[in-house]
Amino acid sequence: MKISTKKLLLASLMAGSLINYPNVTFAEDEEELNNKLAYNTIEIGEDEVKFNGVKRNVDVGKGEYTFTAGGSSGNGNIAWNRITINGGIFNLIVNGGSYTGSLIGNEFILNGGRLSLTVNDELSFSGNVRDNILRINGGDFANSYLVLPSVTATNNTVEISGSPNLSAVYLYGGILGDVENASGNTLNVNAVGITARNIYDFDTLNFNLPSETKNGDTALTLTEGSTDISNRTINAVVNGGTNLTTGDKINLLANGNGLNTSGVKMNSRFAEGVTLTYDTELTPTSNGIELTLGAPRVEEQTRALNQGAIVASGEISNGTNRIMDSLRVEDFDPTDEESKENSNLTMISNSWGIFANMNGGNLKTKTGNGSYIESKSRGMNLGIARGLAEPNSKPFVIAPVFDYGKTTYDSYLEDGTHGHGSSKYFLGGLLIRKMNKNGFYLEGSFRGGKADTNFMSYDFFRGSQRSSVGFDDSTLAFAGHIRVGKLKRLNKNNLMHIYGIYSHSHVNGMNTKISTGENYEFDSVDNGTFKLGYRMTTRTSPISNIYTGLAFQYQFNGSTAATYRGYTTPKAAIKGSTGILELGWQIKPRKSHPWALDINLTGQIGLQKGLSATAGVKKSF
Repeated sequence: MKISTKKLLLASLMAGSLINYPNVTFAEDEEELNNKLAYNTIEIGEDEVKFNGVKRNVDVGKGEYTFTAGGSSGNGNIAWNRITINGGIFNLIVNGGSYTGSLIGNEFILNGGRLSLTVNDELSFSGNVRDNILRINGGDFANSYLVLPSVTATNNTVEISGSPNLSAVYLYGGILGDVENASGNTLNVNAVGITARNIYDFDTLNFNLPSETKNGDTALTLTEGSTDISNRTINAVVNGGTNLTTGDKINLLANGNGLNTSGVKMNSRFAEGVTLTYDTELTPTSNGIELTLGAPRVEEQTRALNQGAIVASGEISNGTNRIMDSLRVEDFDPTDEESKENSNLTMISNSWGIFANMNGGNLKTKTGNGSYIESKSRGMNLGIARGLAEPNSKPFVIAPVFDYGKTTYDSYLEDGTHGHGSSKYFLGGLLIRKMNKNGFYLEGSFRGGKADTNFMSYDFFRGSQRSSVGFDDSTLAFAGHIRVGKLKRLNKNNLMHIYGIYSHSHVNGMNTKISTGENYEFDSVDNGTFKLGYRMTTRTSPISNIYTGLAFQYQFNGSTAATYRGYTTPKAAIKGSTGILELGWQIKPRKSHPWALDINLTGQIGLQKGLSATAGVKKSF
């Protein structure tokens, strides 16, 4: 059935207003309007209408449209429609009629334009109105006072944001009108300075105040008749980034004609974003409800944000180990006569070798107070290495290297707060190693670049309301290490390696705005680790080795916290001991085949617990 543009507009507006008159007749079009409005998406702009994604051109913004419906009857469910009005002038006039059915899960969004609903004659409407959402973000809206005695209204939400003109509006928990049987309906006021005629049928009033809220502001002012909010629940929070302070007062609701507040339940926790909670005094009077801010305290849940901020430093430390695995000291053993004869990688003066290494694994890291991070990491490095000495002299190895790593993680606090996200980095730098003929060596590296981190959690609370929170930012990062060790050949086929390593990663602090409005200044993270290890390499053939290793690792206090408005959030810290066991297999390079392969499996237990696998290749040329 062909639907004209004007009929399409009426279908949109009627569905959006949760009214349906299937037998409406248009003067210019005698076609019947299909009454099964369900699962439709309608978007009305200044010069076009989209119906389920199909555009219809119309000069909505250039004219005023009046739709009249009356004397009609219909039945059936109107469900799961989404209607958005961004512009235009629409007048809906209802002259009686009846409708039987349920209005379920519809969402109506008014962003701009002007919309009015006028009921001239009594409207007969019976059925259920549940789980619908009316979002008013802008524009002008006016409606009539309407009583619907045969309607049951449950779990509907009206939400006000921005600065719409609602001075001619009644706000109903029944969405369409004042009903006799209402429960579970919610009014969300996400602004200050809103004026409306009155409110009806809301069990819960949530005042989610913007960061611009200041001392003495009034959120919602009602102007027509008295208001009954007896036995209702009132919650109040403010977005982060506000300048409110102890002693400031905010009027949540005001009605100069009278306000029945008997039995009102008011939550005494007034939250600023997800960071601060104020002890408050809520004072209901006959004309309003006034909130007075007490002393603030920092929420323990904010530790989870610091868990997200600390992940990058751990992954960068893993990258340092990966680089050392790429250029194993045993591959440059100056005491190995057979390796000299077969031209081990970079042992020939002025030769170059290319190397690449990839690894991945799962790790659980404790962060204090029963908290921990579970991570899945993967990374790779790529570089070239050159020997700057003759085979019979003291080898000196230099290796420019580029290193990339990415971690996806889940973080948990002791109270069960769950966060998740990812962290990645890209660093470039240089490794230098000096070896002596007696097997002693000294090695160091330095890398610099950028680290990106993001975090999201849906487990935070703002006062008594569950809230999502997240951030996404990048910063400079640096890493390096110093290693001292000795190779000792026990016999032709067995080589012992003892070493000590100090590695350090530094991730600069971040100044970022989290999703609930607070401007966080995250501390920089300095992650220092000492590792003492032993490895035995056994030659199983002229071109292959197996090796096993044990190590003890102690991680110093790599911690971070954040500061907001001079308040410091609880730290997330990584500190403690880890035992490490490794097992590997190598194919060594020779003149006849310059490629080398190294496969490694590493297990950890203690502060860090998990398993990782590494595969690396090298080629001399």
